[in-house]
Amino acid sequence: MNIEFATIINNKPTYFVEKIWNGLFDLELVENNDSEEASCEDVSYLIEYREKYKDHNQTVFNDNMGFINSKIHTIRTDKENKLKVGQYFIPVIDNRENGFYQFAPKLKIECIQKISLTYIHGNNCFPLVMLKTEEGELIKELSPIHHFNYITELDRIAKNSGFNSEKEFLKFFRKTGERKIIHWTNFKY
Repeated sequence: MNIEFATIINNKPTYFVEKIWNGLFDLELVENNDSEEASCEDVSYLIEYREKYKDHNQTVFNDNMGFINSKIHTIRTDKENKLKVGQYFIPVIDNRENGFYQFAPKLKIECIQKISLTYIHGNNCFPLVMLKTEEGELIKELSPIHHFNYITELDRIAKNSGFNSEKEFLKFFRKTGERKIIHWTNFKY
């Protein structure tokens, strides 16, 4: 199964590819293979991507990617429940009828959590956020009214999702609804 990652949102580059690679390197996920050969194969995706997109403004790859945050999960609407823990997916960009571009090795879904954003009538700036297990058990409720660390927690979710701030995150997810957080790391909320 392919999961497509946007390269541009609201006419601005997302750098999701770079942020995903930053996370893979930070967490040493591309080096957890049994052989050196497999690790070289994983990194070949990065080398090929850098070469293919080096002249585009969509990439910030250079020798020091430390200035961008790491994207360690994605948030998706999965109404048909196709995404399952233990399943592998192919991270792609340009997922069109004419083909797609795989920018990293297959990634394993380690955990799925649910996130619900509810925009309360009259408050279209800061939604009520509920984090749940895949089975629906409440992990954490973030209320803009009652939660002391609301912005800090929302900012952490946003940055782990690849956004630069909670404002960008909320601008993208501006509709009430339940979605899934697809983790390819052992991180959980």
